[in-house]
Amino acid sequence: MDWLTEWKLPIGSTAKIVFDWLKTQADAAFKLLGDGIESAIEGLTDILASPPLHILLWVAASSRWLTCGATATWHWSRVLDCWRSSPWR
Repeated sequence: MDWLTEWKLPIGSTAKIVFDWLKTQADAAFKLLGDGIESAIEGLTDILASPPLHILLWVAASSRWLTCGATATWHWSRVLDCWRSSPWR
């Protein structure tokens, strides 16, 4: 297996020339591709980070309903004078 590590393809100088040419000739294409991918990632992040509107409305309606129900129950117990006989007093 020594032959595998001793024998190498001389692609270092050729690869450098090719990559330098790509960087100079296709710079605009790479920037456009990078901007498109960045916009897609930011858009998906914004969508996934924000809760849907119908969930927000449901939570707001539920909390309002629970608050009103708890307040009405407390007032009704005061009206019926059940508070004095309750074990939670």
